[in-house]
Formats: sequence, structure tokens, C-alpha cells
Amino acid sequence: MIDVVPFVGVTAGLVRRYGKFRAVPGMDAGVQVKLKVASSLYLYAEPKVGIRTDTYDGSEQGRPDRVASMVGGLLYRFKMPTFQ
Repeated sequence: MIDVVPFVGVTAGLVRRYGKFRAVPGMDAGVQVKLKVASSLYLYAEPKVGIRTDTYDGSEQGRPDRVASMVGGLLYRFKMPTFQ
């Protein structure tokens, strides 16, 4: 079974350049794709793209900075005990 979960979110970060801290707000969008390989085990991949304010990379270009990332891994769901 394959699950596909899209997401959009607001992000906030803090960056230090030249000894000064600056806030870096932005937005991200992506999708998580999960593949069930066993009863409690999943493989997943999560590509994501986003935009940040112009302060993200330390050089001001007059337009938002663009970022992209990819995360992957394993998920394990523990079985909870049932009490009767």
C-alpha cells in the first residue's frame, strides 16, 4: 500500500551572518510518499520546496531565496498492548 500526503506550511528560522542574528520567515510545500513493506514497517521519501525572505543566504538580491530538500527513511509503528 502507498500513501501520498501533500503539505504546505509556514516556517521560521534564525540565521547568523557577520555576528548579527536575523529572522528568516518563509513557506514550504511538499509531499510525503510512504510505502508499506511489512505490517509495521514503512519506507518514505519527502521532497520539499520553499521560499525564504532575502536574508536567508546573506546576500540581498531583491527577491526571495528559493530552497529545496529531500528526506527519506524508515518508519516503524509499535504495536500497542490491548487491555480487556
